[in-house]
Amino acid sequence: MVRDGLLPYMFARVGSHNLVFFIDPHRLDWKQGFFHRALPDEAEPDAMMPLAQWIAEEEDHPADFTGFAAISHVARCGSTLLAENIKATGQAVVLSEPPFFRILRHLLDGTVEPSQAVNASAKMVAAWKRWAENDGKRLVIKFSSQTHRHHDQLCRAMSGGRYLFLFREPVAVLESYERSVPAYLRREIRDGETDLLEELEGIDGDPVVAAGVNRYCRALERYSDQQNDSEIAVEYADLETAFPAILTHFGLQADSAAWSQDMYAKADRAKGDVPYVPVSAERMAGFAADNAPLLAVAKRHYDIFRSKITVDC
Repeated sequence: MVRDGLLPYMFARVGSHNLVFFIDPHRLDWKQGFFHRALPDEAEPDAMMPLAQWIAEEEDHPADFTGFAAISHVARCGSTLLAENIKATGQAVVLSEPPFFRILRHLLDGTVEPSQAVNASAKMVAAWKRWAENDGKRLVIKFSSQTHRHHDQLCRAMSGGRYLFLFREPVAVLESYERSVPAYLRREIRDGETDLLEELEGIDGDPVVAAGVNRYCRALERYSDQQNDSEIAVEYADLETAFPAILTHFGLQADSAAWSQDMYAKADRAKGDVPYVPVSAERMAGFAADNAPLLAVAKRHYDIFRSKITVDC
């Protein structure tokens, strides 16, 4: 249910209360490449409601999510670039890493069951799907790379959707991790990874790169046996040639926009246009030489993944 034009966008634990936050979608800065940057500068939501009340009053999410599409991916693989190119077609409402799914990781400090968290996330997606359809568009969500651990449950809850897994050869992914370390990787290093690959034990290397390799390989393992008619896999190097087929898979017109490789998809649009500057070959070669044992593990998993799947498009 849309209340006075507001849409739910985040679940939060405030004191002893589980709440749903709402936003007027027309107040979002749709030029931004990430949902969190699109939010208004004011920290407060436009409205809030107890989670239990929202669950009781909100329409059940549909059994069939036809018309919805989602991008899953390893980190630092061009997923934001793909999302921005899809946005440029004008045929879809594109939400890049909205906070809908954080509840799956923290379960509101353990106060909700995993199945309840999945159901609540699906209800939130359904609300935005209805809003997009009212505007004559499809809804496309780019998941964060952390969502891969919950992908199976989300796909079951949102059956009928169209899914894509985007991946990339490991050197570029892991070099990006080292150059700009995400907060979630810092947390894993600080707290200790509980799902560490046996192959990484005993390798003396950069802890950031090691944590990145572990996350990269686990994501590939998760997606290696999941392909079906609703889910395809595409490699970063093939994005430009695959773009028309991706649009078709998502139910969009294949000839609606040309692919643009030059946009800096992650730039903060509030700061104006920022040109994309690729990493130099010298930097990449130095990184590969400095981290050869760890990269060898990632490369083995990449090769195994490529041997198991059919790269579509």
